[in-house]
Amino acid sequence: MPEPRAREVAHLLSSGVWTHDHPLMAAELEQLGLPVKFGVPQEERMLMNLYPQPRGRQDSVEAFPEAPIVPGLPPGRERPRRRTRRLRARERT
Repeated sequence: MPEPRAREVAHLLSSGVWTHDHPLMAAELEQLGLPVKFGVPQEERMLMNLYPQPRGRQDSVEAFPEAPIVPGLPPGRERPRRRTRRLRARERT
């Protein structure tokens, strides 16, 4: 690809025409003049087979089966603290 065309394509790809959530398909890339290859080389496939990925979707957050935390006083405090003289004086003003 000639350098002026490469600069145009680079600008097009980095200027916000497409966002990160829009995958560019092979046909679009070929229209831009970029080389497109299909498939995975055998060596790469062998390497990927060494690290199999779980099938299906796993939860990204692990839940712990324990009692829910109820809003209110911290654990160990059954009743609120007594008001101090300073707090009562503030409430009057």
